[in-house]
Amino acid sequence: MILYLYPDKSGQIHLFRELNITHPHTEIYSNVDALRRHSHDLEKVSGS
Repeated sequence: MILYLYPDKSGQIHLFRELNITHPHTEIYSNVDALRRHSHDLEKVSGS
């Protein structure tokens, strides 16, 4: 079954992207530190 090749929510997003299936905009981070770095970068850009 194809779903087992793409486990959990981030796997489903990868599947949707590979098959070019419309889905809500989603950002995937490998871990919490990556999310924090991204959030910090956004603060710099927005000036907050």
